[in-house]
Amino acid sequence: MKKGVLLLGILIACISAGTGVYFRLQRMAHTPVAVIKETVLHDAMTGKVNILLLGEDNVEGSHRTDSIALAAVDLDAKSARVLSLPRDTRVEIPGHGWQKLNHSYAFGGVDLLRSTVSKNLGVPIHYYILLDYGTFPRMVDIIGGVDLHVPKRLRYVDRAGHLNIDIPAGEQHLDGERALHFVRFRHDALGDIGRVQRQQQFIKAALAKLKQPEYLTRIPDLAKEIVAFIRTDLTASQSVQLGGFVKELDRERILFAVLPGKPDYLKGISYWIPDSEGARTFFALPMEALLSADQGTARSTPSMNPGISTAGDGAANPASSGGTKEAAPPDTEQMTPEEVLALIRAIPEPVSVLNGVGKAGLSQTAAEHLQRMGVDVVYTGNAKHYDYRFSNVVYPEKASATVHRTAETLARLCGIRPALVRPGRQAVSATLVLGRDYKTIFERLSLNQGTGVGGSVPDSGKTSAP
Repeated sequence: MKKGVLLLGILIACISAGTGVYFRLQRMAHTPVAVIKETVLHDAMTGKVNILLLGEDNVEGSHRTDSIALAAVDLDAKSARVLSLPRDTRVEIPGHGWQKLNHSYAFGGVDLLRSTVSKNLGVPIHYYILLDYGTFPRMVDIIGGVDLHVPKRLRYVDRAGHLNIDIPAGEQHLDGERALHFVRFRHDALGDIGRVQRQQQFIKAALAKLKQPEYLTRIPDLAKEIVAFIRTDLTASQSVQLGGFVKELDRERILFAVLPGKPDYLKGISYWIPDSEGARTFFALPMEALLSADQGTARSTPSMNPGISTAGDGAANPASSGGTKEAAPPDTEQMTPEEVLALIRAIPEPVSVLNGVGKAGLSQTAAEHLQRMGVDVVYTGNAKHYDYRFSNVVYPEKASATVHRTAETLARLCGIRPALVRPGRQAVSATLVLGRDYKTIFERLSLNQGTGVGGSVPDSGKTSAP
């Protein structure tokens, strides 16, 4: 029997696109669940098949995992859920202590990465699927590219690495090379989390395309090419059966989420600190509970599991998906005088303010608000670009504990979510970068301005003109 390949649902979840099966295996694509359970490893208690999804990058001969996700295919509930795991996630790697998640692949390949994810999330992993990013462009080209909405221009140049990313904002048709640029871009305010969100957006757009009837006629030819692009411990028949099961799922019953947590800086190294309990809840809750926004579940509790969305949520436009729920608008709640004073006293270091929108005078206005409250602002200026949707607080990559604490406290004072407090390569102090939500920031600062310790605007002598 010829070798089978993954059907759409499985491979799409692996941050890729395209699938197929030879006509000789077509009958397996609609296998009854009872038969699938006899063939495929699964959790007998929950009916789930857990699959580790990996995207491998080869940089100067060094193989590393650039994308990591865990998919749970629920045979009983006829649903699937995919949790993207930021590669900077701080985890305990067996035999190597606490490290970044993607280091486990460098230390021990798929086996160690598999055991690391299983140990830290508390779920068994039955299979893995690995896609080489070097083959990704060809795979996307095979299916004719993908159409999606790019909310802002993605621009990054690395001459040393021979990389030139330039994708305009708006509706775009992405061929293989541009699709690879899109799913790997991370040079914006959200960093690695923003990249994970774009990868999920790509998955949704590809799912939408591959549901079109005209695609079905191309399956046999595509299968012959795609089979060489992946590595998996699923057999041909298992791949076809699971792929057929996922392909037939209602898109509203395929959930995507990002591992809940927050960024942090430990001993000079930036990490994503996971909420492992929130991740376990994402996999343990019934699908109906996750889909409901009225039962106090993850979808209505961003702190537990930010960014849950279905495969049918805004496939072409991330603004309508759950991918940006963690980056919610700032809190405008008025604080008590005691709360404001406590925060201001917890800002021992001077701060800076940058204009990330481009409207003249914003950074100076923010500085005046902060100075009236008693915060020492030593610099105002413009950010490197004006595409910030949400305001951020950044701090130097090698910040001291005091500067790091200043950044966190500044964010709380401005009502900025913890996920948007992050290290910045060019930051020299704790820095407020204003986004398009600046009016909400100003409103919050104005509400609490009279409760600060400052009564006038000091002249630092170091501010610029913006």
